[in-house]
Amino acid sequence: MENKQYEQYELDVYALVNSLMTKLGITYPIDNLLEWYNHADKVPTPFMSPMTEDSVNASVKHDNKIETNIPECAKTGYFPWNDVLASMYTMPEKVKITEIVCPNCGEKLVELYFSSPAWTWKALCGRGGRMTICTECPRQVEFGLEIMN
Repeated sequence: MENKQYEQYELDVYALVNSLMTKLGITYPIDNLLEWYNHADKVPTPFMSPMTEDSVNASVKHDNKIETNIPECAKTGYFPWNDVLASMYTMPEKVKITEIVCPNCGEKLVELYFSSPAWTWKALCGRGGRMTICTECPRQVEFGLEIMN
């Protein structure tokens, strides 16, 4: 792949990640997400995410304190969305659109290589493998474990 095409491909993946962050109600900068993902020294204290249980419950109840309304299908998944998004962002060359459609909405699924955060590998609980997600719903559809420690 030519360098110019690769750069455009990266920009498209980055736009996809930003779009998913918006759909999931993640309002902090991508840099915060990447700092968490790449932190290897110790198990980090997570920053406040709208995906916490209290926020999810409140958004479902349409509590005025919560501005986001997280889709029902985004509340569960194989891994935290923060980690999935960071993995996509750090390995854009391993993200592609498939011909397989989402069982929920019918949109084409996106395949990526997921690798859990750096601290999980240091703590001997790291996981990696192919994952398919729907960027429209958003939903983690399938995960195939390929490596773990």
